[in-house]
Amino acid sequence: WEESEDHRLDDTSWYDFAGETSAAATPVSVQVQAWSSDSRFLAWGSITGPIGVWEVAGEKGPRVLAGHTTQVTDLAWMTDNTRLISTSCSIGKADQSVREWDISNGQQLSVTRLPDHVSVLAVAWSPVRTVLATAESDGTVWLWDSESATEIAPLIGHGKRTAGLAWAPKEPLLASADRDGKIIIWDVLNQTSLTPIDPLNKAVYSLAWSLDGKTLAALDFF
Repeated sequence: WEESEDHRLDDTSWYDFAGETSAAATPVSVQVQAWSSDSRFLAWGSITGPIGVWEVAGEKGPRVLAGHTTQVTDLAWMTDNTRLISTSCSIGKADQSVREWDISNGQQLSVTRLPDHVSVLAVAWSPVRTVLATAESDGTVWLWDSESATEIAPLIGHGKRTAGLAWAPKEPLLASADRDGKIIIWDVLNQTSLTPIDPLNKAVYSLAWSLDGKTLAALDFF
């Protein structure tokens, strides 16, 4: 573990993808963060919308992805680290969306608008295919075709807000969790749930599989 004093958000300039200092070069409150799988990039989403992408070995501060206008709720890298998915939500506000970004040039590839009453709270790429999962505030887990940005199918089983998602290291298993502590393991190919896990009776906000896919860890809210 090593703490860097050189790249703090309150004293690091943000840059656009042309290398010019960005208008987002002001102190921000970070909501979420995500490393690329090769540890080359660290992305973080702010509470006000801008996303920073920092090339760790680079000489400049984070590049800005501008598009969201409200809090970024989750980030997910594609397996090859060329694209980033971001989600934002704030019930009743204008930006309820899922956005896809090209990291090479900072361009927004697609934006999917959501109904006013629905917020996306978590997002996760499948490990080997172009399938994306999102967890929504109405309890629905949606599967998406990331190439066409179209919905494949909903996974219905949660009654409360779904805030945790995790793909098993080898498809087709997806774990989801909600604010009631209910955890479901999904067979994605058949779009069915497997034997449910006993509820934890606490809101679960995060899930993580072990590398061998045999153990699932759940983080509740104390």
